[in-house]
Amino acid sequence: MDLLDRLSTLNLPGGAQIRSPYGGELDYFRKNPNVAGMATEDNKVILNQLSGLDYEQLKAVAMNEAFRLWMKNHNFQSSMNVTNEQKNAFANTPYANNDLALQQTILARILSGDPSALNATQEQNTIAGMLSNAIGQR
Repeated sequence: MDLLDRLSTLNLPGGAQIRSPYGGELDYFRKNPNVAGMATEDNKVILNQLSGLDYEQLKAVAMNEAFRLWMKNHNFQSSMNVTNEQKNAFANTPYANNDLALQQTILARILSGDPSALNATQEQNTIAGMLSNAIGQR
């Protein structure tokens, strides 16, 4: 069983499913090996096996993307504050000028245990806990 097959058996938050990347998505991953995965327009999670990440790391990416899908599909809105450290860390990313996407990615990273959420505030941790309960992850 290859890595993607193993990952596709995960029980992801909100019932999200992993699928193999389509041709254009695979081309994108080849050109952007730093992108480990993404939530797709068809509400699936795709993972970049070319990223060099191991099973546990890709599992965390899959969890992160599943949380993002849930937030998107449930029109999750937040007015939480984002720290200057977090804003700076995401300054040169697609999240820089999209407050909702930045908030959602920080929450998803908190929930998936991704340290790139940086130093989460009490408010962010509280919202992440409420979100986890709503999704049924605790």
